[in-house]
Amino acid sequence: MALDDVDTDVIRKLWRHNHIVGKHTEARSLARGFNKEHVDAIERSIKKLIRLNILIAKKSTGQLHVSLNPRRIGEIRKLIGE
Repeated sequence: MALDDVDTDVIRKLWRHNHIVGKHTEARSLARGFNKEHVDAIERSIKKLIRLNILIAKKSTGQLHVSLNPRRIGEIRKLIGE
């Protein structure tokens, strides 16, 4: 699986905040803390990670929310070096 730095940064942020299964966050809030120039790259990364089944998407409060896929935790740990 070919992931770039933005992909791993998104995964690390979700991991750091323990957004796994029942705990999710609004997709657009993931861009907080990153450079404003990277917002488009983060949005593309979220879509890519959902397609790769690393993130689980959920529609909540009318917005897209995401969390890490618990079935891929072993892979996720390797990706982020845990």
